[in-house]
Amino acid sequence: MVKNTTGGSKHKSQARKNIVSRGRATLRLVEEDGERYAQVEKLLGGSNCHVVGMDGKTLMCHIRGKFRGRGKRDNRLEIGTWVMVGVRDYESSIEGSGKLSNCDLLEVYKDTDKDRLRTSVRADWDKFIARDNERSHLSSTAHHDFEFTTEEEEEMENLIIQSTHIPATVEEEDDGGGKISALGDDDSDVDVDDI
Repeated sequence: MVKNTTGGSKHKSQARKNIVSRGRATLRLVEEDGERYAQVEKLLGGSNCHVVGMDGKTLMCHIRGKFRGRGKRDNRLEIGTWVMVGVRDYESSIEGSGKLSNCDLLEVYKDTDKDRLRTSVRADWDKFIARDNERSHLSSTAHHDFEFTTEEEEEMENLIIQSTHIPATVEEEDDGGGKISALGDDDSDVDVDDI
């Protein structure tokens, strides 16, 4: 019998026994001085990303090991994801150096948590919501830029359009006192029962 040395499709690693329960019943809120709400602006690769805080300042965020590997399953980071970060106050940063301030990822909020955050925390969420709306608008318009059709489909659409543009029968009086039909001069009426 052949020995399976390479493994399968890694389903065993996603088993229930390996899931670390995070206790999502409570929503983690900002409680200490260095904690801030932010939104992911750019994923850089490795364990780094750029986040924009509520004040509009861009920070270099370091994704901790808790949110990588097996913990990545429930903490998916994408552009526009709302997160809580802890600013590294113990590091000194020079304002004119062009380097971004460092922070650590503390919490990843899902879409359902966004509504709970807006209702429970009094803050100016307008910038985050505007970025979310802008992203959703861009993604919805991106799908409608191109339409792939065949020649047969185009011919069918043209026939449907032509058949819907048949003018209705409108009778007008001409100068001689007679009535003129818009579809023709014959006065044949269509009886629905004959069809």
